[in-house]
Amino acid sequence: MASISKRPSGNWQAQVRLNGTSISKTFTTKKDASTWAREVETSAERGHLSVDLSRLKLATLGDMLERYMREVISRKQAGRNEACMIESILRDDVKLCGTRLDRLRAEQFSEWRDNRLKRMKPASVCRYLGVVQHALDIAKRDWGMPLPVNPVREVRRPVVRNRRERRITTEERVALLDCAGRYQNPLLQPLITLALETAMRRGELLAIRWCDVDTRLSVVRLRTSKNGHARTVPLSSEALRMFDRLREDERNSNPDAHVFPMKGNAVQLAWGRIVRRAGIRDLRFHDCRHEAISNFFERGFSLPEVALISGHRDTRMLLRYTHLNAVSIAAKLAAE
Repeated sequence: MASISKRPSGNWQAQVRLNGTSISKTFTTKKDASTWAREVETSAERGHLSVDLSRLKLATLGDMLERYMREVISRKQAGRNEACMIESILRDDVKLCGTRLDRLRAEQFSEWRDNRLKRMKPASVCRYLGVVQHALDIAKRDWGMPLPVNPVREVRRPVVRNRRERRITTEERVALLDCAGRYQNPLLQPLITLALETAMRRGELLAIRWCDVDTRLSVVRLRTSKNGHARTVPLSSEALRMFDRLREDERNSNPDAHVFPMKGNAVQLAWGRIVRRAGIRDLRFHDCRHEAISNFFERGFSLPEVALISGHRDTRMLLRYTHLNAVSIAAKLAAE
């Protein structure tokens, strides 16, 4: 027997029960949902529905998440954060993880979302939902699990309002680099300078080896990045001076050695101390990337040129990083 219901999103969900197991699918119109339900019932009556739903009764959501962590996340360059998310779900949401795949419903994840929002920010909840959604997509597409629909795709995401528009002023830049220059670790000032000059992420900067730096062509070749793709980053004259200064140290003669032999956590702690000593409020290391990208646009670089430097493949995400200075634009208008 089929049932048609309207979802909170305004879409229509058709659900058909077959041998004690339900198959559901969501459509934009009620007519399409009814047509699909009739076709499924007809195929079942004629014996043409060959999907073996019994496999869904033998596996739980927790089983899928553990397998996803072993087989997918373990191969990701920056998969530690996703692994922590799944470990959190497996630890804190035992009831949800113990649910058989044939009994997973969007309502369960909606309830989970609301509970998580009581102790997590909306952006974090969206990331968690994204990981679980991808795990179930992999289970259906690559592992042959006959999921009729991914229930997480039907869950409304919370509104995220965490866009930062923090620019680094000239005075803050001078104070930041001055304090970094007096820091006990002499690598912090070059590291921050390169972040401001190249828009490279912290992890990308720490991954650079001397064999990746080509001062003759004025580029750095990143073997991999957050999105898993290699790219070549052009260097400004100031960035080249930083690399030349670092190369003067005889310890940096090994081409396989890291330019910045430091851990990410050590950089984060040092950054916090430097910012406090400089008397700067509400400034993150990642804001250096924002500042560099915005500065590239203000200097007249085109969208494809900035995307090549920053490594963005989605121009919408690139524009989220861009916070142009109205004063600089006004100066250009005046010059015309």
